[in-house]
Amino acid sequence: MDIGTIRKRRKPPTRSVRICIDPDLLAERDRLRRLLDEVRRTDERSNSRDRAPQVEADLAAVEAEIRDATVTFTFRALPRAEWRRLVAAHPPADGDAADGLDFDPDGICAPLLAAASVDPEISLSDAEAIVDEWSEAEVTALFTAAFLAQREIRDVPLPSSGSAAPPT
Repeated sequence: MDIGTIRKRRKPPTRSVRICIDPDLLAERDRLRRLLDEVRRTDERSNSRDRAPQVEADLAAVEAEIRDATVTFTFRALPRAEWRRLVAAHPPADGDAADGLDFDPDGICAPLLAAASVDPEISLSDAEAIVDEWSEAEVTALFTAAFLAQREIRDVPLPSSGSAAPPT
């Protein structure tokens, strides 16, 4: 394959992260999982009607709600020049530079989320609101996905010829 074809076919790398936007559902799922373990032990020793099927149904319903409340955020790698402009616009503070960073992670966070977002697309004002309003863990997960799209190359293990199975 020639370089022209490669350049035409190349797609920028992407990274995705899923975030449940209703953490109460996650807490309820965890509670129901613990309850299910307890109820199963009790059902094994009891002559009364089993409670596990109802708890299993409740758990399945909550897991369906979690699926509906989970958003997949996808970020793409920026062209190298655009990434470098973004980094240059957010130079590291002294402590960040001492830690080996070439940018200010707090300053670059919202602009990177906005610039690299693919699905859903995130405006700079929405990215700034997310950084201000969402939890540290959620913002870190989003930033990490956007950052890894810029800086990570994934190795692509290919199956040996004549075999559909991936290498071991």
